[in-house]
Amino acid sequence: MMKCPHCSAVNKDGAKFCASCGGNMLVAPVQAVMATKVCEKCDHACKLDAKFCPKCGATFNSSVIVEPIPEPTPEPTPEPTPVTPAPTASVGVTTRTAFPVLPVVLGVTTLLVLIAAGAIYLMNSTANMVKPQPVVAVKAFPAVPEALPRLGEKQADVAPPVVAPASAVEVTPPPAPVVVAPPAIVSIAPPRAASAKPAPVSTPAPSVDDRSKSMQVAIDTTLDEGDKCMARKKYDCAIGSANTVLRLDAGNVRGMDMKRKAKEAQDKALSQIDIQ
Repeated sequence: MMKCPHCSAVNKDGAKFCASCGGNMLVAPVQAVMATKVCEKCDHACKLDAKFCPKCGATFNSSVIVEPIPEPTPEPTPEPTPVTPAPTASVGVTTRTAFPVLPVVLGVTTLLVLIAAGAIYLMNSTANMVKPQPVVAVKAFPAVPEALPRLGEKQADVAPPVVAPASAVEVTPPPAPVVVAPPAIVSIAPPRAASAKPAPVSTPAPSVDDRSKSMQVAIDTTLDEGDKCMARKKYDCAIGSANTVLRLDAGNVRGMDMKRKAKEAQDKALSQIDIQ
């Protein structure tokens, strides 16, 4: 047991602080230092303001030297040693090394990525196999201006050739076996008079007025197409329409005017392209 140097309380051995006053058990209290003077005859320590010695009764003179009492130096406080807790032995529990978690996580992640990539590849390949082929649209070509009827010609509708489907082709069956029958009595009837065939109906030829009307309609239609080409700045198309009209009517004023304007506009556009 240890006593506190400050309050004299009893504490356990090895305690650093007092349980009663909280003082440091390793540092002694500093006593108050009082100035005294020593008697020259009996060497007794007397008070500083004493005029005579209480022991021998000698009187003090003013020339008595006062010896200062040195103050006690505090002892250095030792550094506390760290207390390491005693290892607690677990009963029936064996210490095992930690299992490496990072390689397992990396392996599982790689496996999942490979499975996802394989699934995406299979889906894409299946979609490409089932994807229908795009239907190519056949662009209709414009009518050639030279295909219009000329003077003295009749416009006829030409029907496209009809191709019979494969299912409509008749398949001739194999010949049946010939059965020989007994000769039968055939009665010969008197010949009948041949029926008269109907006379062919002759279609009248188109008159000159009808031909001129159809030609005028074709000329007006071609000139309208040329005006549309001029409005769209398609000068080649306008020149072609004018040439077609001039083939049908060499002295057509509207056709010649259209051809002249189209060539002038075309030359102007080409000159601007060359300048740029």
